[in-house]
Amino acid sequence: MSRTPVRDAIHKLCDEHRLDVMPSRGFCLHQLDENEYLLRYHFSNAVEGYCVSYLAEHCEEEPQKSVVENLYTLQEELRRLCEDNAPFGDFYKCDNAFHLQLLQTFGEDFFKNVLTMQGLYNMPEIHQIADSMNRRGILECHDRILAAITAHDPQGAQKELLDHSMLMYNSYKNT
Repeated sequence: MSRTPVRDAIHKLCDEHRLDVMPSRGFCLHQLDENEYLLRYHFSNAVEGYCVSYLAEHCEEEPQKSVVENLYTLQEELRRLCEDNAPFGDFYKCDNAFHLQLLQTFGEDFFKNVLTMQGLYNMPEIHQIADSMNRRGILECHDRILAAITAHDPQGAQKELLDHSMLMYNSYKNT
């Protein structure tokens, strides 16, 4: 393989803040500092919070009804992965899919492209703390978010999402 496509891929990953170039030494995984993590955390909560709130108000209409059905399917898969003590990567992919599904409240890719660059989505490199993650806690948070959505409780859904985000933030902060 030529160096050019590899160099282009590395530059793209650097632009996405996934890699850092170390001059004359190579590159390494990008480590989020606390400020960068907090910015992404707040950005993700703002957009995802709006989505769960809207979803709670319109959960019986299409396309939101399909989003809720997909969320329940993903939640059952997460439950199975938790019970089977599946590898963290499998649990992470399904959890990420749950949150990306929330972002599809307004249709495919409406928020997804923006959030993958500014939010905490599709960033398994910052989720390498599998041992300290509370999978049961994540499941319980998702259950409460879904219960608030289907109860047509926008404020409750947003509160439960923020509680979930705080659980995750504290997991990252304590590592």
